[in-house]
Formats: sequence, C-alpha cells, structure tokens
Amino acid sequence: MGAAKAGDSEVFNLFEGEDEKVEKDKLTAAVKPIADRLATEFRRSFDYFSGQLSGGDIKKVTLSGGGAALKGLAEYLSAQLNVPVTVYNPAEKISGQADFTLAQHQHFSVAYGMGIRVLDKSPIEVNLLPENIVAVRRMRSMGKDIKLLGVAAVFFLTFAAAFALRTYQNTSTLHTKLMADIQELEPIVSRTRQLEKDQKTVDDMEKSISSLVGGKARWIDVLIALDKTLPDNASIVNMTMPVKERMEVRIIASTLNEIPEIGRRFQTPELTKNLFTIVNRPTPVEIEKTSGQGQGQKFFQVDFMLQINHAAALKTAGQPGT
Repeated sequence: MGAAKAGDSEVFNLFEGEDEKVEKDKLTAAVKPIADRLATEFRRSFDYFSGQLSGGDIKKVTLSGGGAALKGLAEYLSAQLNVPVTVYNPAEKISGQADFTLAQHQHFSVAYGMGIRVLDKSPIEVNLLPENIVAVRRMRSMGKDIKLLGVAAVFFLTFAAAFALRTYQNTSTLHTKLMADIQELEPIVSRTRQLEKDQKTVDDMEKSISSLVGGKARWIDVLIALDKTLPDNASIVNMTMPVKERMEVRIIASTLNEIPEIGRRFQTPELTKNLFTIVNRPTPVEIEKTSGQGQGQKFFQVDFMLQINHAAALKTAGQPGT
C-alpha cells in the first residue's frame, strides 16, 4: 500500500513472492506510517460504531483485497487494536481453484464475486453488519411500524369514539322521545288499570249478587214451605237464622193441643218437601196477650229449632209449578 503510494518500485517488489531475504527494515519503514494511519481509522470506525450505532464492542476484523496480502499486516493491526485480525481467503470454498498463493487470491476477490453472480444469475445480498447492529436496525424498523400502528390505533379509537358518541346521541334522543311517549301514555295506562280494578269489582259484585239471588230464591222456597206447614190457628211471631243451615222459629197457638200437631206437620214430607228437620224438643210456654179492648187472652208459645236442607230447597225451586 505505502510503496504504491510512494512510487518506490524497490519496496513495491517486496510484496511479490515469499523470499525470506526481504529487507524487513526497509519494508517496515515504508509501510509502518500507512499501517498506523490505517489502525487510527479503524479506531475511529470502532468508536463511531460503538457510540453512534450502539453496536457494542468489535470482536473480530477480517482483511480482504490486495492490501491484505502484506506480510505481518494482520498481526500488526491485531496488536494495535487488541482484537483478532485475520486474512480472508476468497477462494477457500471454490473447487478446482488454480494453484495460487493466498496473496495472489486476494487480487481476484472482486473477480470471484462477479463470477459467482454470473453463475447464479440471482442477486447476492451480502450483509457484513454484526447481529447486534441488525437487531438495532430491526428494532428501529419495528419502531416505525409501531408508530404507524399507533397512528392507526389513534385513528381507529377516534373513529370508535365518534361512532360511540353518535350512537349515544341517537340513543339519548330516542330515550327522550320514549320518555315523552310514556308520559303521554301514563294517564291512559292509569285509567286502564283503574278500569281493570273496576271490572274486577263489578265481577265480584256480580258473583255476590248471583249468590245472593240464588240464596234468596232458596230462602223464599223455605219460607213458602214454612207457611204451608203451619196450621191456620198458629202463627210465627219471631224467626232468626243464626247460621245458614238452621232456623229458630217462635210459634204461638191458641190451644195447647195444636203444639204437637205443628211438630207433626214439620215432619210430614208432603208439607215440608223434606226441607225441615226438628233438632230440639221444644216445651210449650203459656203466655197472655192483651187485646185491643184491654182483655187478656191466653196463648201457648213454642220455640222450634229447624235444620234446613238447602239442597232440597234448590231441587224444589227447579221443579215446574213450585
């Protein structure tokens, strides 16, 4: 490198062959300044690599090209840089290679690469960046993707918020309209409920009236049968109905002999239609009643307790002519 730059043909000839009698002092004096400058540039590149790209420490250096054939250059740079420095052999994996030395192969590095490209006819991607640099660039690329994704997410969230706001406004408007409709319908609903209650009251009253009418019809039948049962010279002076199935009747007669006749008539089915059954043994009591002329008249009073057969009364009420 230095000899070619200086134009010193004598030193330039030292690069060719492997003669052990090379004047090393002359070679060192000619190449050392350029090697030192090269080491300095390496350090600057290392610093830039570590500081600007966050690449970490350099672990290995590989030399290639014609200048890499200089003897001792790799060892000198390794000592200056404190990292392993090796010389790359471009023909290392080429089969049938010519019988060239490593130094001679360095002159054909570019030719080898071009030849491989012609044979393969496909683009060659050579990435000499360390894995950590590739990872940093990948992270930066991912950062861009994340930014794009963040922008898309913000846009989506904005659209979703606008849609939700629109939906809320529509829902709020609909809710307000529904509440207004409900307020308008509330009097009608209240009136309808009141009518339902009134209808239930009317239904209950109809049932009660029907029950009363039916019961009244049966009691009329009972009273008619009771009137037919009593003889002409006996009359009812008091009548109570403590329960539905019983009747207390106070009867007076003009003579004592009529009392047994009244009891017999209560037990005659032709007269009572099986409506009455005497459940007590009444004892006649003599009483005196004053007439309109101020004269007293004797009567006999008896209290009958009668059991009423309402089923018989209902059956009798359903017969024609009764």
